[in-house]
Amino acid sequence: MVGQAVADPIDKAFEALDMKDYFKAKQIFEKRLDKERLAATFGMCRVYLEQQNPFFNLDSARVYALRSESLYKAAAQKERDKVLDHAITQESIDALRRTVYSLALEEVIKANSIAACDRFMERFPASPDKRTVIDLKATLAFAQTKEKMTPEALQAFLTAHPASKEAIEAKVLLERAIFDTETAEGTVKSYNGFIARHPDSPHRRTAEDRIYALSTDKGTLGQYRAFISSNPKSPHVNEAWRKLLGLFTEDHRQESLAEFKQSYPDYPFMAELDADMDILSRRLFAARKDGAWGFVDRQGKEAVVFGYQQVQPYSEGLSAFQREGRWGYMDKRGREVIAPQFDEADPFRGGTAIVAKGELFGAINAKGETVVAIAQDEMLDFGSGLAAFAKDGLFGYVYATGQVVVPPRFSDAWTFSEGMAAVETDGQMGFINTKGDLTIPCRFDEVESFKNGMARVVMDDLMGLIGAKGEFIVPCKYERIGQFSEGYAPVLLNEKAGFIDLKGREVVPLKFDATLEDLGRMSMVNGRSMVKRKKLYGMIDTAGTEVKPFKFDHVDPIRDGRYAAKLKGKFGFINARGIDVIPFLFEDTKGFSEGRAAVKDKGLWGYINDAGEVVIAPQFTSAGDFIAGVAVVGRDGFSGLADERGELLLSAVMDRVERTDDAGLLLVEKKGRMAYYDISTRRFIWSEMGF
Repeated sequence: MVGQAVADPIDKAFEALDMKDYFKAKQIFEKRLDKERLAATFGMCRVYLEQQNPFFNLDSARVYALRSESLYKAAAQKERDKVLDHAITQESIDALRRTVYSLALEEVIKANSIAACDRFMERFPASPDKRTVIDLKATLAFAQTKEKMTPEALQAFLTAHPASKEAIEAKVLLERAIFDTETAEGTVKSYNGFIARHPDSPHRRTAEDRIYALSTDKGTLGQYRAFISSNPKSPHVNEAWRKLLGLFTEDHRQESLAEFKQSYPDYPFMAELDADMDILSRRLFAARKDGAWGFVDRQGKEAVVFGYQQVQPYSEGLSAFQREGRWGYMDKRGREVIAPQFDEADPFRGGTAIVAKGELFGAINAKGETVVAIAQDEMLDFGSGLAAFAKDGLFGYVYATGQVVVPPRFSDAWTFSEGMAAVETDGQMGFINTKGDLTIPCRFDEVESFKNGMARVVMDDLMGLIGAKGEFIVPCKYERIGQFSEGYAPVLLNEKAGFIDLKGREVVPLKFDATLEDLGRMSMVNGRSMVKRKKLYGMIDTAGTEVKPFKFDHVDPIRDGRYAAKLKGKFGFINARGIDVIPFLFEDTKGFSEGRAAVKDKGLWGYINDAGEVVIAPQFTSAGDFIAGVAVVGRDGFSGLADERGELLLSAVMDRVERTDDAGLLLVEKKGRMAYYDISTRRFIWSEMGF
């Protein structure tokens, strides 16, 4: 019709996305990736990032988030203005990336395994939560090490996790294990031998104590004198001299003192013995003073002078800082080790940082030396020691040393996962290995990154699973294959859903009603999963046997193995065996954390305990999880902090209360001013002027 506006396809895609029609949105975005790359890439990221969505995939979301960021940085102002209608800004792209990393961290915390930590670090090397995952892995490995408590096991831990917070304790335990093993005989000879072999051991003093006790067990003048002569460097020498003096001058006569001096002219005065063996790594936190940024330590003392436009958190001992519009790097003493010269500067990861000058990207090492020429149109993060880079519209791969492994020849390229990276050519996708060999030919319409030795692939709009050699584990015959959980994944075909196992066998027939949206919530937890039949939800086991009747309006698994269920408009909780454990009384609820669950009643949030008892009366307009004994709560758009009894440690008048990488420290903002709050001492360790 003349004069009637025709909706732009990309607008339709975002409308479909807002209506949660992820299938339609994804189809349109994929078709527009070549013509409206920034908007379509941003949209694809949102599609993959929605949790209640069968397309939910953090690996894909991360790739599209990073690509959106690169495209936005490279976009002309005209293009940026055009995509502003879809709320595509640097801030919204940053928010997508942060969400990807946050959800990935939740997965790791939920899995609580070393394997999950390794996979996270391989999949998300650029995550700001990498330090948290590294710390979790070290904690899990340390728990296993302490079960053995041998010198060999402890040394192996220290070799693998030298920078972990457990390393200090591991070193202490290692020294103790070595001491116990080598002094098992409990003789003066064994303790002397230990000191000779380990002169710097923190247990040297214990060995010396034992030598002193054994050598002077009878407390005679002869024993003390012999001990002093045989152990001149012992810290007990002065004590032995005083004992000797006390025995020699028991009568306290002046003559006895004179005789002692004549008999022992080498008698010393008491000397002070000081030893400081604990050197703790400083933890620093970005802070602002008079509009300039610097760092404070855990006690709130200024550690790096406030003199920068911006600073980034420390990574591998260096922080990127901005001065006069240029970025450089400084160490924890505040020394500028790499002069400000870049327009962009990413954190160091594996000894390498991606930097930019103008619109071109490259990489430097910790000495500031250029290892990848700053001449690339785009660079992704290094994974498995390789990074994808773009030149003249084509992608290749380069080592952190600067050696090009794969010259630019692909139309698209992803980060490595499990030693494989997805690549695209002529509209078809396949995989290369770390040598750059195309080990799985580009024959798929769509692929996802490898996870647990498998990757989801799409051919002719149907999905299947392949192994690391490209062999089909599951042919492309389903509309969608969900994520594996406990060895089972939901599958969907013709609005019917069931489950397959890791070998691709249909262990639960496709007999339950489902949509793509339902598939995102069908996950085996403790051998149970929610399913739907005739618009009502129930629960089955891994054999497909009904363990909870189909009577619920909604069922969602939560982190601790319980399920939040909605019955007749009210929420309660059931356990993995299908037993109602908390009555259906609440308007809404969240999962349990530290024995507390946020629940909503009469429009306000409070908390119940594991028994379903209300321990904090509903009084908040928002309520977060409990971590380290406190929860962030809200009232009318403002945030505060509550303890387990509901006492407000911080009144709900703050604009923001955010957790830092130190579980006991919170970043608080109010009226444009910031402060750090220590949960353990319940006081502010530092605050900006005017807070």
